[in-house]
Amino acid sequence: MKKLVVTVSVIMLLAIACNAQDETESNLTGMGFKTGVNFGSFVGSDAGSPNTRVGFSGGGFLTYTVVKEFSIQPELYFTMKGGKRFPSTIDRETWDLNYLEIPLLLKFNFPTETMVKPSIFAGPQLGFPLSASYNDQDVMDYIKG
Repeated sequence: MKKLVVTVSVIMLLAIACNAQDETESNLTGMGFKTGVNFGSFVGSDAGSPNTRVGFSGGGFLTYTVVKEFSIQPELYFTMKGGKRFPSTIDRETWDLNYLEIPLLLKFNFPTETMVKPSIFAGPQLGFPLSASYNDQDVMDYIKG
């Protein structure tokens, strides 16, 4: 079921991109890629001695302008999450989580006459777990998607 949702989501985004070949006839005003780094760790009184897990994040987006100041921006990302902690001097706990994330952002562009174009983004996001491990053991069956 999860693979079906991921496959359908990817096909929908690709179909939108292919359908919007001629930008003069559509409202497609932008597309691009984003990459970054995630820094994940545990917090709280029972976190022990937390340590940071560094992970990759990357994907793409399309921007559709509705009116001059308002756009809709669907995105698709692969992101690595998780954390490490040391509850005692001998124990080590490591969570490695990989997700497919699909944000649907509403974008408000502030009208300006300068080259700087500030904007605000807000919107919902769907996240689908692709893999999960705890201390190098597969725990995907315990993660709800």
